[in-house]
Amino acid sequence: MFREIKNLKKACQRIAKAVKQKEKIIIFADGDLDGVTSALLLEESVKQLGGTMAFVCFSDRNEDGYGLSEKAVQKIKEYAPGLLIVLDCGISSFEGVQLAASSGLEVIIIDHHEVLGKLPSPALVVDPKQPFDKYAFKKLSAVALTYRLSEKILGRKMNGGLRCRLWELAALGTIADMMPEEDYNKIVIDGALQCAEGFRKTEWIAFHVLIEQLGIAQEAPRQIFQKIASILNITPMYNYQAASYLFLQEKEKSKARDWARFLIQQAQERQKRIGEIVFEIEQSIEKEQEHLTFIFKGSTSWEQVLTGPVASKICFKTHKPAFIFKIGPEKCRGSVRMPSGTDAIKALNYCEKFLDVYGGHPVAAGFTAPKDKIEQLEKCLLEYFKNNS
Repeated sequence: MFREIKNLKKACQRIAKAVKQKEKIIIFADGDLDGVTSALLLEESVKQLGGTMAFVCFSDRNEDGYGLSEKAVQKIKEYAPGLLIVLDCGISSFEGVQLAASSGLEVIIIDHHEVLGKLPSPALVVDPKQPFDKYAFKKLSAVALTYRLSEKILGRKMNGGLRCRLWELAALGTIADMMPEEDYNKIVIDGALQCAEGFRKTEWIAFHVLIEQLGIAQEAPRQIFQKIASILNITPMYNYQAASYLFLQEKEKSKARDWARFLIQQAQERQKRIGEIVFEIEQSIEKEQEHLTFIFKGSTSWEQVLTGPVASKICFKTHKPAFIFKIGPEKCRGSVRMPSGTDAIKALNYCEKFLDVYGGHPVAAGFTAPKDKIEQLEKCLLEYFKNNS
């Protein structure tokens, strides 16, 4: 018997009810492309039902770290009472969810990250990895999960043209998040590649403009998707608005061109900066790399939003777990990347007493730790890896 994702039907019914009763609906999503495409996809679906969003905003990792932070809730609660839908994060935002609920917001969480022992409360949680969820495939991207939600919300309203528009968003976010291209993830990617021919026939003005500016119209559809994802996966934030979101929803071609030029320049500068940080780390571990169990490096000068791609490159080059973080005045916030067969969540869970927040996937995770506990965290991780070599 086919099993549906736990609470998916309940979430669909609650969102449809909010639209019908004209409740305020607020979306809060992670600021990467998986989160941004999830937000835009759900917003498009709600519009098809005749509803509107009171506010759409994103996590600012440089300022607040990962997930539904207290600072973000202070901004969102201006729209209470209402329905807050948290996308591509939230499963480990225990305090943030409680604060949102106490502010008069009902919370739905649509996430795909690992559950950390308990669920945030009070919230309706849709996450294939939560206890007692019998849906077989556990590695959905957040946007593929959101597409599945939207498909059920829209029902017969999901016609061919709309399906292609939403498939394009779902495929782009899934590719950007490097989720396994299997099961439902593969369905949305294959669907987008076929119906849009790599965005050549897309209805999204932003995609047309970006392809034009990059000069990639003649490339294979798959390469087009990947190059667009590389430009849009990390973009600046403006008062909890991701630049990628502002660009993707732009309907005026001249403004979209301005955004495209800006985002391409930002991506080029970002790649240069990532290379500089990677070189700095490589220089610092050159003499001891062979003897290191894992790489644990932080700096006050590194941008927190770049710790993920830097950790990915260090992990790939050294074949060792990489913990890369920005040292702030009080907190250290960073990213973890792990070689295949190892588990970042288990490592962080072992050392949770030295952490404020952590979460993610076995091979890619994030964490926040008090600055005065960062040395203890490193020692704890060393103990963990020695015991689990």
